[in-house]
Amino acid sequence: MISIPQQHRIYIKRTYPTQTPAYTTYLPNLNTEQVKVLDIKARGRFPANVLSNFSDTKFQFDGVQINSMEGFLQSLKVKDPDEQRKLCLMSGFDAKKASKSIKRAKDDLMLFWNNHTFRKDSPMFREILAEVLAQKNKNLTSSFFEWGGKTISSINAFLLALKEKDPKIQVKICSLPSEKLKDAARNIHLTYDTRTLYWNGKSFKRDSQEYKKLLQRVYAERYKQDPLFRRALRASKQYILRHTIGKNDINSTILTQQEFIDILNELRGKDNFYYKTNDYFTSKMPKFLHNIKTIVFKHKF
Repeated sequence: MISIPQQHRIYIKRTYPTQTPAYTTYLPNLNTEQVKVLDIKARGRFPANVLSNFSDTKFQFDGVQINSMEGFLQSLKVKDPDEQRKLCLMSGFDAKKASKSIKRAKDDLMLFWNNHTFRKDSPMFREILAEVLAQKNKNLTSSFFEWGGKTISSINAFLLALKEKDPKIQVKICSLPSEKLKDAARNIHLTYDTRTLYWNGKSFKRDSQEYKKLLQRVYAERYKQDPLFRRALRASKQYILRHTIGKNDINSTILTQQEFIDILNELRGKDNFYYKTNDYFTSKMPKFLHNIKTIVFKHKF
């Protein structure tokens, strides 16, 4: 058998159902430049899969059981705490699917008119609606009236058109008779505001320091309570982290690529002796000795 020098070896990681990595064999390291970046993906290999927000986890945060970070992030769109808890209990992929049909607060609905974007509870919406109603009252002889360069068949048609982002489709909706509005409504993909988010009955502005601290707190709790997540962070220290499938605009996502990577990098830097030793003994000890280990390490160093 040919012996390969240590400096030319690269170890292959296998991911088992428990997602615990095992170093089993090695191959000659032909190109070390290709292993410097770790792209975090749900269907990637360890540790990328565990670091993904879609991975399974179990921890408590503010008295709420969280089974996936994706479930928690999607729950921030919902104002109702009970609905939030349901989303937090879901797996990552189930939460993503559910997010498309979850009931959102009506005031979070985004409206569009003449290159302006505004919320339903905004002063701009009230001003526009007042102007349209005033224009409608001036023309009592016909159901159709002109306003904003568009022909409007009814107030209901106008209100429905506001929900459509495409100006060309808006023009068509504004002129629709009442009997066709219901069918038109089914084809509109509603846009909701992510600039205001919710957790445990409290609202957060998307670009606020309070929201940033909320994200830091929840990931810190996962780090404390999820040993596999800690092992994944340690295993990733040799890599530069990336999340190429993420978005960068805070107005279109709850967590940008940079926010996510910054949080993970911060946690990687906080790994300490207590957690390393605790995790080491947990992995080596038989299960019946885990209670003794808990007593020994109850005091954090």
